[in-house]
Amino acid sequence: MQKKILIGTLRRCVASPFPVRFASVKSSKPKCLADPCQDIKDTKLDILCKVAIVTGGGSGIGYAAAYELLNNGAKKVLLAHPDEKKGCRAAQCLCDHFGMNKALFIPCDIRCPKQFEDVFLNAKKACNKVDILLNNAGVLDDKNWESSLNTNVIGTLRGMLLAYKYMNGNNSVVINTCGTMGLSPWPNCPIFSASKHAIVTASRCFGHPFHYTKTNIRVIGLCPSFTDTPTWEKGVNNYLNDEWGKQTIDCVNKLKMQSASLVGRAMIHLIKYGKSGRIYVCDKGVLHRAAFPREEDVLVPEPLC
Repeated sequence: MQKKILIGTLRRCVASPFPVRFASVKSSKPKCLADPCQDIKDTKLDILCKVAIVTGGGSGIGYAAAYELLNNGAKKVLLAHPDEKKGCRAAQCLCDHFGMNKALFIPCDIRCPKQFEDVFLNAKKACNKVDILLNNAGVLDDKNWESSLNTNVIGTLRGMLLAYKYMNGNNSVVINTCGTMGLSPWPNCPIFSASKHAIVTASRCFGHPFHYTKTNIRVIGLCPSFTDTPTWEKGVNNYLNDEWGKQTIDCVNKLKMQSASLVGRAMIHLIKYGKSGRIYVCDKGVLHRAAFPREEDVLVPEPLC
């Protein structure tokens, strides 16, 4: 019974009934339908010749997004990753495919303010601008919960603030990777779920017209459903309780994972067409807009004793 409840929690998310379907994974340049609430001709940012920073760019969703950026004509992609071996290999693979100096690896642990700021300084030095930030780095490590929050929440917030400092505001964009566990509670991994909820709310706040009209920097949240990335290779030691970890791993192993490349393509769509302050869900290559209820719609009177 407990496993059935957990699977239901993992699958549940709040989404628009009007999905946007991406083309087949086999297509190198898939054609995407527009956000249902938006005209496809209303391109907010052309990726051609743009400079992007991708945190967690050495593997998984980050690498897939970096690949798609260059595949869509980005001038340069800077991969910020704490693992030097993974980062160098990823940058070399991208350069081999798209051309010399198209990708640059910068060692970066986003928990370190100086290292993160150095990524932006390197981008400004190499290209004199930063147009796109994919705030993608994150860890699932509830046992070391303070370090986890320092990465997933503080590091991601730091990225947004650095974007405000170093982006020129010429219709630049920040996309925060949140995950569907930021839309529904995930009781077996409460710290990770709470951190993703925090970034969902931060994306909605920083993307609000209150900020966007002043900065001209769109902030968007993307919640991928379960995706084939190194996150799910973690063992039970990364959970607060070994039994919680075992239950979660067993449940996740029964789910059909989407490929990281599908999420990378979803990011490209949002860079081009996504509306600031919105939260989107990418589930098996289908993009949904998350719909949040108004405060008055969720209040239920509780009688006092």
